[in-house]
Amino acid sequence: MSDQETPKTEPVLTERQQRITKLLEEGKLEDAHNELVAMIVDEEPVEGMYHERLVSARLLLGRVTLLLGEPQRAEQVLAPLQGMPEDDPARPAVHINARNLVATVCRYQGRMEEAFGLLGANLDLIDQLQGPVNPDSFRCIMQMIDVARDAQQYQQAMELCGKGIERFQGKVGEAHAHLILQAGSIFLAGEQYPEARQHIENVLEQVREQTQETNELVIRGEHLLAQLERDEDNEEKARELWERCLQGLSKGGDPETIVDVQQQHLLLVIEKMSDDEALQALTNLCNLIAQVFGPRSPRLAEGISLLGYHFRKQGKLADAKAAYTDAVAILRSWRPAEDPKIAILEGILAEIG
Repeated sequence: MSDQETPKTEPVLTERQQRITKLLEEGKLEDAHNELVAMIVDEEPVEGMYHERLVSARLLLGRVTLLLGEPQRAEQVLAPLQGMPEDDPARPAVHINARNLVATVCRYQGRMEEAFGLLGANLDLIDQLQGPVNPDSFRCIMQMIDVARDAQQYQQAMELCGKGIERFQGKVGEAHAHLILQAGSIFLAGEQYPEARQHIENVLEQVREQTQETNELVIRGEHLLAQLERDEDNEEKARELWERCLQGLSKGGDPETIVDVQQQHLLLVIEKMSDDEALQALTNLCNLIAQVFGPRSPRLAEGISLLGYHFRKQGKLADAKAAYTDAVAILRSWRPAEDPKIAILEGILAEIG
């Protein structure tokens, strides 16, 4: 914000907005969705589609619809925002937020080129509005790297890391160190383990020289290092690192990181658990995934599939069939019918009978 700008005061929420906020805080996504739809239907004819309150409601509705596992409807909800008048001062921020949501849809659906293009457009707009060095552009670059890595476009991901490191070196807090860790994660995904270890350990060494605290960078670095140790069959070292991460996250942290660490740690130790302990741990993991990613997310389908595997392993075929059926139903709302993951689960269901 420039010196000339006047700080904005927080808008006073209407009674309806307060009710929606309460529903979301209580995790009642479907009720919040219905309230948002009713609000838009009732108020848009009076206030106009691009009234600030209704634009915010539409963005929130898109997010909630996405959490409920309805990606096509989420895109339809957000589409009218493309028509915002060019002279509306809120237009750039609205477009950035809407494109972020659609990019998430594209990424979950495997439409990686579209996701990358949307995030690239956001980065151009953020740079134009705020200059090249700011927290929003850093977050956008990190998202673009994630998409490129998920698409196994490792060279593209590494080029983005290099450009980001050059852009943020010595600026925007710990952005530079986070980008070096991102480079380590790319080497790890590409099974270039010596290079991955060098990047990860360099960051951890630098951070520990500056602070003895277990902060986000340390947890993220040790989480990556644990994955590397596991991949190199150093399971005991991996377990120690993940347990240290869990201890660091016990007082809170980034929810997605908490899910990642818990899931990877559980996959490593679950074979040493009793049947009941394993099922309870997987059930707890699925509940956490649902809270963080939504009750119909592809990530939850992955967790439910793991639960199905352990039901099947224990001979509980009815429970296994129910779990795999739920996982397939979630994936079908996101992926095409011929998707390999769906085919694998349907094959397992056919074997169960």
